[in-house]
Amino acid sequence: ERKWPVDKLGDMDVYFANDLMCVIVRLIAADGHFEPGEVDYLNNALGFEYTVDELQAVYDECGDTLGELFEKELPESIRQIRELNPLLADNYQEMLSLIGKIMIESDGVITPEEKAAAEQLIAAMEG
Repeated sequence: ERKWPVDKLGDMDVYFANDLMCVIVRLIAADGHFEPGEVDYLNNALGFEYTVDELQAVYDECGDTLGELFEKELPESIRQIRELNPLLADNYQEMLSLIGKIMIESDGVITPEEKAAAEQLIAAMEG
């Protein structure tokens, strides 16, 4: 039985919470600004207390890093979890897809940039 490599990747829940944070922030930022409803969703999903301005500052400081995590590490995360449990990997991908849909629809307007980011999410998950 294969186990999660805690010594290499840290605790599994923290590792995947980081993935989830990257996905949500990347999708929120896709249209160039953060809406209060989007930030509320992030806060509720992950137990944060960001304001719109605080999240914008975080993104301004590390948006490129989040983009890299989104594009390069997400496929690796899914591969890692698939090796442990294929059903869990399928459920994780489904959850990320659902979150992506909720995020891009949360402000009532789906911009071309948000649609492109959602498509990029799907492509990243497929590896």
